[in-house]
Amino acid sequence: MSIKHSYTVLSPIYDLIVAAPTQELRCKSIQRLLAYKQQVLLNGIGNCLIIPHLPLGLQYTSTDLTPTKLSRAHQCAEASADTIQFEKQAQ
Repeated sequence: MSIKHSYTVLSPIYDLIVAAPTQELRCKSIQRLLAYKQQVLLNGIGNCLIIPHLPLGLQYTSTDLTPTKLSRAHQCAEASADTIQFEKQAQ
């Protein structure tokens, strides 16, 4: 099984296990972005867990290894007030 396939298959399970226990730390970490008034790279955005917590007013460029996860992140971001550019990672 390739890593891309593994990420695609295991992503929903990962989200169920990781989302709740890491939410507080994820929010604290993301709030540190407010110190930067520039563009931010979100590498590996596919699980969408950070999108609802992104500070407004920054420009984000996001990448992910799998097209499925990147598409999912794009759908999550449509509800966001900020602009997030999506780029497929080079292989």
